[in-house]
Amino acid sequence: MRKVRAVRTDDLLTDCVQVVADHGFVFVLNPDNSLSGMVTTYDLADQLREELTPYAFTEEVERRLRRALRTALLLIKVKTGQHGRPSDEGRP
Repeated sequence: MRKVRAVRTDDLLTDCVQVVADHGFVFVLNPDNSLSGMVTTYDLADQLREELTPYAFTEEVERRLRRALRTALLLIKVKTGQHGRPSDEGRP
């Protein structure tokens, strides 16, 4: 038999994550001690995925832009024999 772990709805999520990680789930209690629900490791992973998706997308866009910029600068160097943009010629 396992001891049931519970947190309250007004507890900070960051304080509850370790309990969920250690036990796989936690019951969530309302201020009147009635059951509000249950949070599992799957719930936390799903929430993390949802929160991180925009950042991962932004990182992928940056990676592709950097690759395109490197390719463009290499083509400029091959064509002109110089680094930088053609409009930079003659600038100090």
